[in-house]
Amino acid sequence: RSVIEYVRGVNSSFILRVLLLRGLIERTTDPARPNAYRYQPSFALLRHLGVSAARELPEYQKFRDLIEKFKIGSPEVS
Repeated sequence: RSVIEYVRGVNSSFILRVLLLRGLIERTTDPARPNAYRYQPSFALLRHLGVSAARELPEYQKFRDLIEKFKIGSPEVS
């Protein structure tokens, strides 16, 4: 959730809950941190958007790079 909030710039608890209830995202336990969750788009969301994989979404690589910077803790991220 912290990565999502970093990218969005706002608290994401409510929207994540709504998306989970609607079946548009899936939540799994993060293997690296057992007290955290990982979120990913569900097949229903991808089908609704007209794509077969998340990497086909617009600006996918831009946000993927941003997430990698967050994970590494790059000084470029503020």
